[in-house]
Amino acid sequence: MNFDVKGLVSAAVDTVRDPREGARRVMAVQIPRRSRWEAVLLVVVLSVLLSELTLLLGSASGGMMMGGGLLHNPLAMGALQLAVLMVLIWGMYIIGRLAGGTGSLDDAIMLVVWLQVIMLGLQVVQLAAMLLLPPLASLIGLGGILLFFYLLTMFTTELHGFNSPGAVFIAILGAMVGFIMVLSFILAMFGVQISGV
Repeated sequence: MNFDVKGLVSAAVDTVRDPREGARRVMAVQIPRRSRWEAVLLVVVLSVLLSELTLLLGSASGGMMMGGGLLHNPLAMGALQLAVLMVLIWGMYIIGRLAGGTGSLDDAIMLVVWLQVIMLGLQVVQLAAMLLLPPLASLIGLGGILLFFYLLTMFTTELHGFNSPGAVFIAILGAMVGFIMVLSFILAMFGVQISGV
């Protein structure tokens, strides 16, 4: 895999076309674990910068931006995105191993990083659409959600050597629902309420 812009774009397109082959290519990359964690931090920083750019352009064009105060606090946004990626990495690894999978933590880190890189690329496309053809941006956003779950399912299936992507998808949904319930309970214990302000 080439790590220049052209190589990354080509690899991302190939991954969307054949996610399991894309996952195999990513897992074949041999770098130290410390570099893998550094890659996690890098995609978080890039994501925050891109979100801030989206906010800036949206405000300049008079558009209404979603996200409340979080979008106005890059540190909080970065911490939240880092937490989400950590949950994805450890969830993909631990839950997969508990289900009989054979994947490694190092490969889980790389796959989540690569998933985030692809989603960042889609976010760039959505940003361009927001400036040129706003209605299309909403459709791209919806497509991005579907693509995220599709790639996450296929990556997890390949990581652990599972045979049924459908069963993996159901397990992912179940794990996410469980995590949200536990998180809501913990927040409630500390008196934190989630509301749509």
